[in-house]
Amino acid sequence: MLKHLLFGFLSYFSLFTFGQTTNVKFALFSSTQECNLIEKKMALYFVINGVDSLLQSEKFNGCEQAILIPKKLGKYHLIIEAKAFEDVNIAFEISDETSEVDLKIFELLEKTRQLDEVTISGIKRRFIQVDADKTTITVKDNPILTVSSLYDAILKIPGVVPFPGGGFAIGGKFATVFFEGIPSNLSGDDLSNLLKSLPATSVEKIEIISNPGAAYDANVSGAIINIISLAKSSKWFSGTVTLNYGINANHKVLPSLILSGRNKKYGWQLQTGYSYFERTFNSNSDRSFTSFPTLTQLISEKTEKSANNFYYFKPSINYKLTKKSSLALNYNASINSNASNGNVLSNSREITPAVDLKNKYQTKSGGSNNEIILKYQNKFDTLNRVFSITAYYSDYAQKRLNKTTQTEDNVDEYSLLKYNLRLKQLYVKSDIEIPFEKHKFFLQGGVK
Repeated sequence: MLKHLLFGFLSYFSLFTFGQTTNVKFALFSSTQECNLIEKKMALYFVINGVDSLLQSEKFNGCEQAILIPKKLGKYHLIIEAKAFEDVNIAFEISDETSEVDLKIFELLEKTRQLDEVTISGIKRRFIQVDADKTTITVKDNPILTVSSLYDAILKIPGVVPFPGGGFAIGGKFATVFFEGIPSNLSGDDLSNLLKSLPATSVEKIEIISNPGAAYDANVSGAIINIISLAKSSKWFSGTVTLNYGINANHKVLPSLILSGRNKKYGWQLQTGYSYFERTFNSNSDRSFTSFPTLTQLISEKTEKSANNFYYFKPSINYKLTKKSSLALNYNASINSNASNGNVLSNSREITPAVDLKNKYQTKSGGSNNEIILKYQNKFDTLNRVFSITAYYSDYAQKRLNKTTQTEDNVDEYSLLKYNLRLKQLYVKSDIEIPFEKHKFFLQGGVK
């Protein structure tokens, strides 16, 4: 190799010094970039016995290039290099008749890589998991469910439909909404307003329990929709203020406020609202009896007015003690009062003795309810063995007064009914759930 290089250098030097020269020119272009902006390098070789011997090498930017070389008869090899482009290889020959070599124009082609084999690997995402006792729908990173509110996300779950009067139904059965395994104790518009104010991105998964087992109280009928919040959620705060007001002959006022928030350690909610209804009822009836000797008619007129008030206050907090344990506190308070009074007049025609009956009644009632729920829950391991302790206390009180006055033939009769009701309930229960995933079997037990 060294012999060929030395011979080529001496030949090139002697010819350059004493011999004639030949002009070699060529042109370049690129269809993807500006040719003048591409940095290029060329290397010219003289071929000796099939081996390339370097004559000269230099960098250039232009697209039209001319090289002046000593006129030595034989074969030549020109290589043009550019970063990110394929090499241009040009072979030409100089003979006695060659005065100038025009290599024409060449295109710079971008480099392409050919892969022998491509392997695509990834993690299979399961957004719906069906178990023996429940169906779990993953909301986190689910592009279908996380685009709107939690209310809309629930309605997008197969089999869940709106229930008449508010709430949801699953398979024709009314579904109770739970948060972190605790009943929300809301229904109708109040529940809908709460779910519409919560972003779906704050929820990790939703559990659909079509047939609640022994772990749930006996007063829970139908199905259950259990909402599980994100274990590690970014801070957020949301609120909704709603005011419904309707007026015709009566009044209807329904203001409500829902606030909720979450950070890495705890989430909280506050729901409060007030409702007021007025109602007026009028009815008339005219009945004819044909079994009497003469046509007999009985005419009745009824007028009733009523007013109903209801106020509720429901704060709750869920605190993450550790990665696997949490403590939840719910407080539900409500006050209601109802009042109604009415008159019923009944009289007859074409009958002796005539019927002339007046009935006047008045009803007043009011009540209050205070409910406190404290729940501790702990997951022992990755097998989802869960232990929970729930303390529950409620105090319900109601008062009712009914007054009735009945007048017949100018004789009054009175009726008075008054009662007070007070119910207190306190219990502590513990539950444990041990799943056997391999056998699709769940063991649940508890004491209350």
